[in-house]
Amino acid sequence: MAVASGGHVQGLNAGISKLKGKLPNKLIKRLRNLEACYNIQRHVTLYSCQELLDEVSRALQQEPDKDGKEEFDEKHLANNEAAAAAAAAAARNASQAGAQADPKLLKAAADAHHKAIG
Repeated sequence: MAVASGGHVQGLNAGISKLKGKLPNKLIKRLRNLEACYNIQRHVTLYSCQELLDEVSRALQQEPDKDGKEEFDEKHLANNEAAAAAAAAAARNASQAGAQADPKLLKAAADAHHKAIG
């Protein structure tokens, strides 16, 4: 990307911007996913995964709001459970591989998280 754009690029997203119009959309999407995965993976630790699981658990235990409606509908509940499961899998993988988490698991965790927060 640096050679094609004529200079140094700070990350894949910067390279994509410099090469606007030269890369197919499908490839751009894959590169953006890779960049997002990398940015998440460098911050994934066993501790951060446990904190995420604890946060999801606390959110799922919240009381109904004053209107008597649950704060999380079935869709949010399922999405949070998926995020928790993906984060747990990433944490297990990271601890077994010396903190090098599987990018597929990290992407699944990130996708579940984005789906959960809407």
